[in-house]
This record gives sequence, C-alpha cells and structure tokens, in this order.
Amino acid sequence: MDEQCQIVLDYISSKCQDTLVFCDEDGKDGYSIDKEFNTMPSFEDTIYTCLRYTLRYWSKNKETNKLETNNGRWRSSLDIWRHVKQYYPECTIFDVMRGLYRIESELGGNYCKDIYRRTFKINPNRLFNMMDRPDRDEYGLLWQDWEHIGEELK
Repeated sequence: MDEQCQIVLDYISSKCQDTLVFCDEDGKDGYSIDKEFNTMPSFEDTIYTCLRYTLRYWSKNKETNKLETNNGRWRSSLDIWRHVKQYYPECTIFDVMRGLYRIESELGGNYCKDIYRRTFKINPNRLFNMMDRPDRDEYGLLWQDWEHIGEELK
C-alpha cells in the first residue's frame, strides 16, 4: 500500500465510520435513494444522487440515530462514503474519492476551515469550484491525487 493510501486510512480510522441515512429535521426516516438506486447506471450516479439528497435532507447516524448534518450543507468525502456504503457495502473511501474526482464537472468544491476537510456540493454552474487550488486537504493530498488513489488495492 502506498503512503497516500495509508495516510487516508490513518485519518479515517480516528473518525466515525457508521453508515449515514437521510431523514427530515425531526429525524424521521424514509428518505432513501432505494427507489432510484435500482436504475442508477453507475457508482458515480449513486454519489451524485446522495449529494442531491443532501440538499433537502439531513444526515443521521444509522447506528446511534443521532442527527449529524443538516440539509443544504456541503459534505466531505467521509460523509459521502458513509452514505454510499449503505448501497455499496464493499466500497472503500478510495472508491468514493475517485468517484468524486470523475464527476468534478458537476460539483462545487471547497475546503471547509470549520471541519478542516475538502467538501462538496452539487454545483452545475461551478461557482464554488476551489478544488484545483494548491491547498492540501484533510488527507494531506492535492485534488489531482484523488484521480487514481487506491487503484492498486483493487
């Protein structure tokens, strides 16, 4: 395993990795992409759909039932992975990172100084695309490092 992958794994090992589900602001479940999931042609479509749902719904920890992030907020790769693994239980954080890189043209990206993470939101106008900046993210990586991260582990 290369050094970049190990740094990512070390980072997420100290963070909550429980699956996230979508809910309303009162914590009521029932807002899932299950109906759409069966018709999604690709893994990237699942990532995109999860990001679309974050515009309207809150994220809740499936194990603790704790509300974690309200609707309309930007989401980190860790948040997105925690949602996506409900539908792809075997996916890795690296799969999500590469998937986000592949759909960059549909996203806005930013580095959130509150949580110290690269964050994403659907942004077809690309008004908030700051992914190409020379800043390193929470993993110590540049955006272009995400393109092939973890491929050697497949």
